[in-house]
Amino acid sequence: MSEEKVSKGDRGFLILLIIFVIFILTLFGVFGWAIYDAIKNNNTEKEYCGKVTYKFRTDAGYKVSAKPHLVFKPDNLNKKVDVEVSWNTFANKEVGDEVCFSLTDRDLK
Repeated sequence: MSEEKVSKGDRGFLILLIIFVIFILTLFGVFGWAIYDAIKNNNTEKEYCGKVTYKFRTDAGYKVSAKPHLVFKPDNLNKKVDVEVSWNTFANKEVGDEVCFSLTDRDLK
């Protein structure tokens, strides 16, 4: 039985091949994780419209400014949604006015 020795050129090729395979597996892992994360955190915005049911400002305190909020009940949801808005929107909207916001599922929690 004869033994064949692996030449230095073949050994270098095998090392490069192993490094290439590790690189490709890492790429698949990164892209797979990104796709999984995109599916898990479905951040698509949907348009929700409804009438304002309540408006309020959070309390101001030391180093904390008051923030305006509108609470509205979208037509296609069974719950009321609290949305932080700009002072201009807060001043121009009254209870009973129709408002529309683009919200993600994360915003609705």
